[in-house]
Amino acid sequence: MVHLFTASGLICGLLSLHYALDAHYREAFLLILVSIAIDGVDGYFARRFEVAQVLPEFDGALLDNLVDYVNYAFVPAVMVYSGNFLAPDLRSTGASAILIASAYQFSRKDAKTADHFFLRFPSYWSIVVLYLFLVQTSTFTNATLVGLFALLSFVPIKYIYPTRFKEAARFADSSSWIPKLFLALTFLWGGSLAILLIRHPEEHPLILGLNLGYLAIYFIASLRENITR
Repeated sequence: MVHLFTASGLICGLLSLHYALDAHYREAFLLILVSIAIDGVDGYFARRFEVAQVLPEFDGALLDNLVDYVNYAFVPAVMVYSGNFLAPDLRSTGASAILIASAYQFSRKDAKTADHFFLRFPSYWSIVVLYLFLVQTSTFTNATLVGLFALLSFVPIKYIYPTRFKEAARFADSSSWIPKLFLALTFLWGGSLAILLIRHPEEHPLILGLNLGYLAIYFIASLRENITR
């Protein structure tokens, strides 16, 4: 059942593609958020119920990577290729950059470090394209961001793994409040994204600003991990 729960993210990806190809991006991104929620908790269930011991012949981590590649890379690449996020002459290049950079990242044995961080940009392309949709940035800005994050997929910088931050080596003391606060902020971030999408195209600058503030905290905290360790 845990593996089936993980695999259900593929259905979200399929339906998201259906809506995206019809330019119904609000519905497409809401389904992506559902897939992100599944991805955020399936690992906990897998560890809680010790599925690796129950089904040792089944590779749950590989299944998780397959689902993640579809939802975090392939679906947003199709959105970039078929939508108006980039100038027409850059759409195929941008989509290809997303697919190739993500394929590299997913193929790295050190993509997740022993102390529970992502090494290199963790192919959060569905989130990147979601913000391009919400903020309505220019095609030039979008192309710049796609190029930047594609390059960061090859740069060995640590990024916080939000749902496993509490397991990082320096937080071995479970009483530490920092990872708990960060996890709470992550859930609030996801909830605020859902509100922004459900009410789209209504503008909610305060919610959007707070949401972008979480991103700033995420990148600053990730940068600090690279400087202090």
